[in-house]
Amino acid sequence: MAEAPEVMFLAARNLGDEGIELLFQAGDQHFSHIVRRTVLGVGFPAPTDYGQSSYAYLCVAAERCWYGEDDSMLPERQYIIIDETESTIASDIYLEAIRLKDKYLASMVFCPNDPAALVDGLKRIEGLSHYADEPVPMLRERFPTFVSTIYRAGVRDVKVDIEEARKDINRMLDDELRYPGTNLPIFGPSLGANAQRRLITLTSGVNFKTDLADQAIQRSEPKYIVPVWMAVHGLDRSMVWKGGSTTKKAHEWQGSANSGY
Repeated sequence: MAEAPEVMFLAARNLGDEGIELLFQAGDQHFSHIVRRTVLGVGFPAPTDYGQSSYAYLCVAAERCWYGEDDSMLPERQYIIIDETESTIASDIYLEAIRLKDKYLASMVFCPNDPAALVDGLKRIEGLSHYADEPVPMLRERFPTFVSTIYRAGVRDVKVDIEEARKDINRMLDDELRYPGTNLPIFGPSLGANAQRRLITLTSGVNFKTDLADQAIQRSEPKYIVPVWMAVHGLDRSMVWKGGSTTKKAHEWQGSANSGY
């Protein structure tokens, strides 16, 4: 039996009120998934980590939705960790946040409220939440991943309670998704008799990784689980929503037959 082709992330495309389209390639097959929003979770190092090889951890979470027949019903939502990176130099925390924001068109960045200097740096860094009033060619030269000045991410610092984070993550890992209005379980393309869960990680591909997040949420490792929690908690506690979509089915992540995604 032939091995499934490796999956490569190609680009993110803004669909306006309909969300964000994530474009992938597996072998000679192109496919896409539409998500409602993408956000970043940023983990700063503890003081004891300074100088060690893993300085900071950042992850990207996407929100996908299932809709009821009645527009008044709230959609069922799932949170997916779709990419991650580690930074070994302090200044790279900010550069990696900008890169991931541009790559996935993230609208928010969640970080701990301490240490204050790193929080302030994340809020002040140009290219993340704001741009200078400069011509686009100059911005493209300064920021290699620049897309447009309309893509800016708000930065929100969060007070972290590690026990609360663990409880939330465990709840989301156990929480089975159900179609709005019917209470019927939602099954994935390759899950068999197992229903979709509230929180999942995308399998790593050629140019995106989720291995650390996948291991961390199973082992409850604070260094990685806190950024994951901040990202999915931020999505879970907010509902940027405009009802009456005419393309409800487009938001459902159906999966690719060849890749298993």
